[in-house]
Amino acid sequence: QFAAELGLNPQDFNACLDSGKYTQYVEQQKQEAISAGIYGTPTFYVNGKVLVAPKTIEEFDKAIAQAR
Repeated sequence: QFAAELGLNPQDFNACLDSGKYTQYVEQQKQEAISAGIYGTPTFYVNGKVLVAPKTIEEFDKAIAQAR
């Protein structure tokens, strides 16, 4: 369904997904993200500190102020 919504050919998409062709690549990227402290989206870095899914602009303001 997602493939069709994105304008992709659903049969080709499912065949690729079912083949596992990119499983190793996706797992590698996932492990790199975890190692970098990214465990949710969106994730931002403010002066080297991780800010995960801020809910308000005030959260950004606070992170920036603490970075100064």
